[in-house]
Amino acid sequence: MKLTIDLVPQTAWGNSLYNFYKQNKAWDWHKIKQKVFDLEGKKCWICGHAEGPFEAHEFWRYNHKEKIQKLVGIHHLCGNCHKIKHFGFWTETETGLEKLKKENLTKIELIMHFCDVNNCLEKDFKEHKDKSFKLHAWRSQQEWKTDFSWIEKLNLNVIMPNTNLNSF
Repeated sequence: MKLTIDLVPQTAWGNSLYNFYKQNKAWDWHKIKQKVFDLEGKKCWICGHAEGPFEAHEFWRYNHKEKIQKLVGIHHLCGNCHKIKHFGFWTETETGLEKLKKENLTKIELIMHFCDVNNCLEKDFKEHKDKSFKLHAWRSQQEWKTDFSWIEKLNLNVIMPNTNLNSF
């Protein structure tokens, strides 16, 4: 599937590059976003939608044996693809549902976007969602170290979070 639900474990909430720059009042997040636009163009990395606004999304890989959450990329996504990535927030929390309503969107519209992008049926979405939430529940019982070393690949002069696999 091109578009997947990727729920961040509760024990790793806040351990993101975006939050690091926000906490340190650094403008480096904007440098990173611009570099991604320069490399990929102004379109959704997943569905190809070419009308903004776009939101930068951090992609993570999880090493279950060593309990390492590793940043493996940052890509710009359209609003609907980004909401699917954070489906739990947008459809399972009061805050997310309120924001969804303010954007005149529904959970069904997000599911339809998922199905359109992945050329699948609603039952396929439900199966994927159930697996994602089950994995999220397991990962949320683990303590994760965070590896931000991927950001060095962009060759930008930015403040780096601690890359020795410790959370900040």
